[in-house]
Amino acid sequence: MLHSPPERAPARPLIASAAEPPAGGSLRARVARSLRAAADRLAGECPHTARVALAAQEGERKRVARELHDEVGQGLVAIALMAERAAAEPPADDGETYAEIARRTHFYLDELRRIAHELRPEMLDDLGLIDALVALAASVEADHGLIVARELPRELGLSGEGELVVYRVAQEALANAARHATATRAWLTVVEHDGVLVLEVGDDGRGIPDGVEAGIGIGGMRERARLAGAALEIGPGPDGRGTRVRLELPLTGTGG
Repeated sequence: MLHSPPERAPARPLIASAAEPPAGGSLRARVARSLRAAADRLAGECPHTARVALAAQEGERKRVARELHDEVGQGLVAIALMAERAAAEPPADDGETYAEIARRTHFYLDELRRIAHELRPEMLDDLGLIDALVALAASVEADHGLIVARELPRELGLSGEGELVVYRVAQEALANAARHATATRAWLTVVEHDGVLVLEVGDDGRGIPDGVEAGIGIGGMRERARLAGAALEIGPGPDGRGTRVRLELPLTGTGG
């Protein structure tokens, strides 16, 4: 005996019409409110983000301008004066004056290359931060004979700007240890703790003598840290000897 199929309820439209909002309140209205709230948040955040970015860019421009004026500019003025005197009264020193002019010119050409390289090291883009730090430490060891112990994570969640700050601080700290601290050993560590990236670079050298004012290198580290919203400490090592540079960079807002 055949049974007739049960009567089906009328099919409900997949998309409710504007005239018939779904039960329990209008989904469209809730979505619209959510979108407006998100737009309001973005409108409030964008000016702040833009101000931070502009401040960082302006700080970097000032740093580069200061180096160009104080170092390269003054050096080129001195070279020009030497060349003018040599042209007016050719020196009788078997070419020593011209050799000095050439030496100084090459020196400031190297400074220009250094400043251009500091704007964004190619190594960061080619290798990433961790491998770039490994290569940096190896370069210091090869060039200066300084043993650099390394403790680095496999990867980090940083933006390009955050990577640049970490790399530059590590680079300057290792350069100081190799050139000025008369150190034989150094260490380079990077760890993440409670949403903060901590970079430490230390050495067993003579430390920073009392009364010595910060040079361009240390000043540059402090400025980079300030613009990135990071904390920078420079002082003696944990045992009171040598020098330790410690950078604490919040990871919030620095992720790629």
